[in-house]
Amino acid sequence: MSARTSLTFQRRKRTGRKGRGRMAAAAGLNDSDTDGEFIEPCEFCGSYERKLKKLFLALNEKLQNDNEALRKEQQDLDLQVKNLKRDLKKLTEEKDTALAETDIYRQSIEQLNKKFDEVERKCYEAMREKKDVKNKLVDVTKDKDTYVLKEYETSKKFREFQEKSKGDLETLQKAVKKEQMRFDRETKALNEMIQDMERTIRRLERGPNKETRDTQTELPEIAVIFEGEIKKLEKIIKHKDNTIDSKQREIHGKERELHSKVRRMELLEKKADEAAGEKIHMQMDLNKVRVKLAYYEAECRRVKKENSKLKALQQKEQQQQHPHRQGVPQSARPANGGAINGLAIKEAI
Repeated sequence: MSARTSLTFQRRKRTGRKGRGRMAAAAGLNDSDTDGEFIEPCEFCGSYERKLKKLFLALNEKLQNDNEALRKEQQDLDLQVKNLKRDLKKLTEEKDTALAETDIYRQSIEQLNKKFDEVERKCYEAMREKKDVKNKLVDVTKDKDTYVLKEYETSKKFREFQEKSKGDLETLQKAVKKEQMRFDRETKALNEMIQDMERTIRRLERGPNKETRDTQTELPEIAVIFEGEIKKLEKIIKHKDNTIDSKQREIHGKERELHSKVRRMELLEKKADEAAGEKIHMQMDLNKVRVKLAYYEAECRRVKKENSKLKALQQKEQQQQHPHRQGVPQSARPANGGAINGLAIKEAI
């Protein structure tokens, strides 16, 4: 055995079946593809170059294929990263827009809260004004009822007084008329007596004649009697005049009292009319306050409704800003979960 043969045998012995399997696996070949010949030396030169060249060509081809696959995978990852950056930019813009809208909503809510507080204060003032007007209306109604009651009582007393005064006045007028007639009769009789006495005195003063010769001695006594009777009649006439004057003064006093009662009744009627007018004005003011209160209540309801809408929008915006609270929406999730892992791996590298 030559030295070359012994070397080939030794190499074959060292490599063996296990060495052939490792080299074939490294080249991506099976034992059946090479039939075990690639580890055999050349028949002519005894060298491994030819077999190793074939092995290296196979390994180089496999390496190029792997590099091409890796390049395509890298392009896919770059495209996914680009899409993710675009989506991230879009989401950032949407987030900024949502934050701006949230600030606008917050300002609107603050303005509406201020407006609601103002409207609520006006409602409170309107309710207090309504209460005051109601109290005034109650007072005016009580005053009117009091005036009506006083008017009724005064009218009743006035009618009673008028009837009584009318009866007293008629009785007094009848008595005065009767006294006047009696006084006229007595005055007439006294005047006739005075005239008879004056005629008698004149006849006696003319001197004695056949009729008066016998009575001439009785003239002084008759004159004294006549003078006494005349004085008595004058006293009676004066007393009658005083009586008539007192009766007339009493009649005038009754008439003045009657006129004062009438004037008082007119004043009470005027006060009752004024109270009725004031009640009408109070009722009109109350109606105005009711209309104003209804307007403020409607405004409160509208502001509350707008406030609830804005609160709902604010909650919706907060949910969009914090999706982990209610779950991530489908639009925010990536289409390929592995892309994120690839991006994370790339950033880590």
